[in-house]
Amino acid sequence: MTSVAISFVGYTVKAAVFAVIAYAGILCGKKFRDSRTEKLKNMVSEAADRRED
Repeated sequence: MTSVAISFVGYTVKAAVFAVIAYAGILCGKKFRDSRTEKLKNMVSEAADRRED
């Protein structure tokens, strides 16, 4: 019975660690996408400004 409890605790810890890693990946991916979108917007607006001049 104790081996079952130990195994359950081990799998619970693994699941929690993977959940934290997944959440960090989501946050980092969102920040990367937002920064990339901002750079692209700046490039497009600079190109439009050059055409107007």
